[in-house]
Amino acid sequence: MNGWIWYATILLVFAIGLTAFSMVCIHRSNMSISDDRPYRIIATVAGVLATGCFIVTIVALGIGVTSHGIQ
Repeated sequence: MNGWIWYATILLVFAIGLTAFSMVCIHRSNMSISDDRPYRIIATVAGVLATGCFIVTIVALGIGVTSHGIQ
């Protein structure tokens, strides 16, 4: 397999993990009786990182698919 496709696969797994972590943080912030600001900040940062990973994954898959045909 092409190196770009491996890179995209690893990023996809990382992005899915970040998304799940963000959902857990949001759930904890909704269940929290006290100040939930830290959970919301962590969830926001994890969500932004996950979105970036998904975008880079799509780009890496595009590069991997197109460069695989050139070789």
